[in-house]
Amino acid sequence: MLRYPMATGRVVLLAAAAVWQAPPERAAGPLLGWFALPLVLTAGTWAMARAEYRPAARWATEAGAGRLRRAATSGPPAAPGEALTALALHGPRALDDPALRSALHSSGV
Repeated sequence: MLRYPMATGRVVLLAAAAVWQAPPERAAGPLLGWFALPLVLTAGTWAMARAEYRPAARWATEAGAGRLRRAATSGPPAAPGEALTALALHGPRALDDPALRSALHSSGV
């Protein structure tokens, strides 16, 4: 998340450098207009990232959190729904079927 403020700061610094280096007879308005879109995009992305980032956000309901806790501590999955939960928690290695496991593995092995 540190990249967004740095990108916004760079846009501001580049705009200031462009105005500073511009000839005195040139108006600064059109020159700064070139930096408006990058500034809006970087600052907007930074604002959205700040609004969406919540390290303590509750992403699961109480029932869902309980199911994940049970699936994390229980043995091999018995029901299809439990197999999907195990797949979500532990990846393809949690599946018993080698063909399904290799189909879901990124390398195909």
